[in-house]
Amino acid sequence: MNMPSRNARWLRILPIVVCLLFNETLFAESDSGSGWRLDSSGKEKCQLSSAKMTMFDGYQKSNIQLHITAERIYLRSMAPIDDNFDGNGFQVEADSPEARQQLLRVEKELETYATYAGVDMDALEAEMRPVSDDLEKIRDNKWFQDYKRNPINAARLDQELADAMERLAPLEKQRDGLLAYHAAQQAKAQAQVTLSRLPQFPLVTSSNLEQRKTLHFGQPPAALIESFKQGSAIRIQLRFWPTWPATGTHEARLSLAGFNEALGPFQNCVGQG
Repeated sequence: MNMPSRNARWLRILPIVVCLLFNETLFAESDSGSGWRLDSSGKEKCQLSSAKMTMFDGYQKSNIQLHITAERIYLRSMAPIDDNFDGNGFQVEADSPEARQQLLRVEKELETYATYAGVDMDALEAEMRPVSDDLEKIRDNKWFQDYKRNPINAARLDQELADAMERLAPLEKQRDGLLAYHAAQQAKAQAQVTLSRLPQFPLVTSSNLEQRKTLHFGQPPAALIESFKQGSAIRIQLRFWPTWPATGTHEARLSLAGFNEALGPFQNCVGQG
């Protein structure tokens, strides 16, 4: 049998290697960068661009990117946008990532423990009390029988102890779930108070849609830039085509990390233009 030469083996695996490298490049491009940069690669000489960000469009993942020029702010999407939806736009979130993370966590906890919200704690404790008392009596008797080294009575009490603990377990689960629900309610209220003290920015909706993939915003860029300087993220909400079957409104958060650092070169560029 003739063994394939080293070159022949390499030619066989070369397409696989190329494919892997190509996929790696695509992934890197779609998620490249962690902030904002001065971008003069397009028609605009002076343009501040965000990092490309992956967003779910209801059917698959797609890229979006926000751009700022001296005259306008616009958003480009790889997926077609539904222009029948008046709420396409973005909202700046003020700088408190910790409070926002806390709010998200406690909202998930509230959802997890929502089934315990209607539990009556007084009635539950009244139901638990005789079971707990029985459990303590059995434990005392068990200790006494162990002390007397009576294995027959000790074995019987082991079963009684297991039965009592089995009766108490679901009641304790309800109690712990209700306590966790109330704790999450308090934590949510605290997070909301913290967020309410931060600057509040309105939802900025698009003024028109160009070729189904570019959203233009009519507000003056200078005013929006001031809100970007105070924010930690931009919450983007979009509804995508096809409108049927509808997949609803989708959200993504575009980080403003690096925005203030990139703003200086952009403003210098605009001033020189």
